[in-house]
Amino acid sequence: VMLSYFGGKLRLSQRGVYPAPEHDVVVDAFAGGAGYPLAHRHSRVILIDRNPIVCAVWQYLIGASESEIIGLPNLEPGQMIDDVVGISQEARWLIGFHVAQGVTHPRKQASKRVRDKPDSYWCIRTRQRIASQLSVIRRWTVHEGSYMDADSLVSGPATWFVDPPYHASGHHYRFNAGRGDDATQWYAELADWCRSRAGLTIVCEQIGAEWLPFEQVAEFSRGGNRGPQSAKEVAWIQRQ
Repeated sequence: VMLSYFGGKLRLSQRGVYPAPEHDVVVDAFAGGAGYPLAHRHSRVILIDRNPIVCAVWQYLIGASESEIIGLPNLEPGQMIDDVVGISQEARWLIGFHVAQGVTHPRKQASKRVRDKPDSYWCIRTRQRIASQLSVIRRWTVHEGSYMDADSLVSGPATWFVDPPYHASGHHYRFNAGRGDDATQWYAELADWCRSRAGLTIVCEQIGAEWLPFEQVAEFSRGGNRGPQSAKEVAWIQRQ
């Protein structure tokens, strides 16, 4: 995990829930933590995201050296991330993604869970793990914008990984165009775009979504405010 991002697909991808890339280029159209291309250590990846902070952190990681990442500081007890001196804003955001579990924006301070387990989240092992993956992402590119921008970035077949804000739970994301009164139309347009892709297209959702003919691919337990909860992942897969 290079960004501890809400709804990330790293572990499901590592488990083989989704098909492996079948083309030279992977387009992660709602990049977030980019778990799918990371899981497959794919070298040619285009990340697209509407969140400028997510894009800035990925740009920072692509250009950072291993020693720079390893040398980033720990947080002192009670320290606010904005008070850390001697590092860039992008590095602060990176830390902010690792001081809480599964977030959609970087936090300003460590969560209670992280404070209780300081050696499990933002620690030297985390930085070493991130540094060890930098060679994988050197040729990745990042585009801040809409999934529709991919048509100007890619020519020919590609592996399209589409993990949008889920229809039922996408309210967690600050940059989610698929909510409100226009949500139905937004998902209908996204479905048409997914059907038009050349290559391998993988679209992720959760059980109950109907804007594509999804099929269940995984069931697992995840933590919640009310204890462990069962979650069912669905996907729509097309090759053309």
